[in-house]
Amino acid sequence: MEHIEFIEYIEVVKDILPTFVTSLTVGIIGAYLGSIFTKKWTVQTQKKFYLNELKINKLQEISLDTSHLNREIASILGRMVSLEKGEITPVEFKIKQDQHQENHGRIYRRILVNLVFIEGKYSDKIKEIHETDFLDIGNMVYDRYHEEKEGRRYFPKEVTTFKNIEERIINCTLKYSSIIDDLNLKIKNELEDLKK
Repeated sequence: MEHIEFIEYIEVVKDILPTFVTSLTVGIIGAYLGSIFTKKWTVQTQKKFYLNELKINKLQEISLDTSHLNREIASILGRMVSLEKGEITPVEFKIKQDQHQENHGRIYRRILVNLVFIEGKYSDKIKEIHETDFLDIGNMVYDRYHEEKEGRRYFPKEVTTFKNIEERIINCTLKYSSIIDDLNLKIKNELEDLKK
């Protein structure tokens, strides 16, 4: 009798064994493929997160540096007022203007390096402000306070009035402020996207 039960047991195992082996094989293959996809998904997710984090950091750097540029431009007006009131000498003014040019150039070069991280419109605006407003302001200040020879002037004397230079400086700082506001909004939106 035990012999018959053993044979029935073998018959049952024989029927179940292919299903068991198939299930085991499918399970192992599924687990293997799942681990590959999970690893790939995790690496892609990490890369995306890292790139977003890098972009946010660079946007913050550009925003901060643009703020520094804005402060440098505004400082010209303060020096002009001090010179006009006789609080500083023309020599002191020239020294401070030269230092301003160095500071502005250093900050602008830092921004240029990071411009690859922002869209063209911001990049174009920053370059345009530098190439037109900043250079014009610098030349107008030079003409008004440094160069007396008419042949070496960048602008006619009637253009380089205190009022005209002041207006150009204020206009330039407003343009930079607008870019800073836009960049800060972009940073906020990028941070919101990371939370999703």
